[in-house]
Amino acid sequence: MLPPHVTSVNRHAVAWATAHAAESLTDLPETVRDAIRALIIRTFTEGMTPRRLVAELMPWVHLGLADQAALQIYQAELLDEGYTGERFEKSWQRYQQRCLKACAKRIARREVQQAFHEGQLMDWYEAVGRGLLDPAQTWRVWLAIPGDDGTCELCLAVHQQRVHLHDPFQTPLGPRWTPPLCETCRCAMGLAFDP
Repeated sequence: MLPPHVTSVNRHAVAWATAHAAESLTDLPETVRDAIRALIIRTFTEGMTPRRLVAELMPWVHLGLADQAALQIYQAELLDEGYTGERFEKSWQRYQQRCLKACAKRIARREVQQAFHEGQLMDWYEAVGRGLLDPAQTWRVWLAIPGDDGTCELCLAVHQQRVHLHDPFQTPLGPRWTPPLCETCRCAMGLAFDP
């Protein structure tokens, strides 16, 4: 979840996660959002691995409508293929666990990435305050991964967009200060400087 070059705790990412992680999960009860928020914070403060984060998220996630519909379709396919009894139950439960794991991965990726990028943005603003960056000559650049099957059209539309340090990116979904843009977003931000 954290980029491999991150070797220390980003206090701004922790602060953002403390205040905002799991906010977008409005379909979940507040107690569940609190538990997810605590896990995202631990990812930064304890260096929790992505695999462990997903495993710890799984008891807290609930399948959305699309996942529930996929489960119903799978159930009908199993019945059409003649699955019954224990064979049916085991196959259905395995598929349900795969759906839950995929949901946990989406939440983990989005929440950790959001906190990381918000923390990165706050680091840059702090550098401006300390006189280390000149906002008049500093640009933020949105970086997607062109040519990769996992990169969607939304992310490609913003790839290499440059904005002033204190301006939002203009995306197909409206103004955004940081990635992520989509559910599978792997975009990053970089800095560019005027000569």
